[in-house]
Amino acid sequence: MFINRNLSDGNGLQGMMQAMALFSFWTLFALGAVVFAAGTSVGPPAVGSVTVAIGLALGVALFAFDWTVSPAAAAGLVALIAAASLFRPGLRVPRWFGAGFTSAQSAALLVAAGAPVGVAFAIAVMLVLVAFVLGTRSAEFAPARLHEEALVLLVGGGLVLAAAPEAMAGWNSALALNASTTQSAAGPIPGWLWACLGIAALGGALSRWRRND
Repeated sequence: MFINRNLSDGNGLQGMMQAMALFSFWTLFALGAVVFAAGTSVGPPAVGSVTVAIGLALGVALFAFDWTVSPAAAAGLVALIAAASLFRPGLRVPRWFGAGFTSAQSAALLVAAGAPVGVAFAIAVMLVLVAFVLGTRSAEFAPARLHEEALVLLVGGGLVLAAAPEAMAGWNSALALNASTTQSAAGPIPGWLWACLGIAALGGALSRWRRND
């Protein structure tokens, strides 16, 4: 696991790195839940609400049986759903399912940070519920252009965080190989840094794209 189920298992630098990684993934999942749920102004609300509930129930069941999904894998799923929503806006079911599932993943990370299980999942449910209700009642809650930009950010952030564990493992291996011959002041690359770099690069690309419209 890239993130421990209980952050109290780490201390010092390890604990700080775990906290940084958790914050990066939680931000991605919470944002994904809101963006996926809010883009529901077109489509049958009943089907959407059931699909969101199925995604949420699956996430809760996985957590309850301790079948923990890797945060990196969940981040990849966020990027995949966001990309599908960009290229095929009419595919609403994956977006609805993603809203429920990613909200459950954000709750699991809150529990890992020490929050009570009930409080963590109540926050996750309220987050996706409010976004879904407001999205179905008014198209102005999530204008098409704003929603599209948010999906682009989710694609970039999801891909960066999905690749972060492998990149960090390679970086740490390189440091370990060099440790016997030289002293290095460099440390492991935190997940939040990968997220910031990816989002910054994506923001620049998005700005250029908007200027070309």
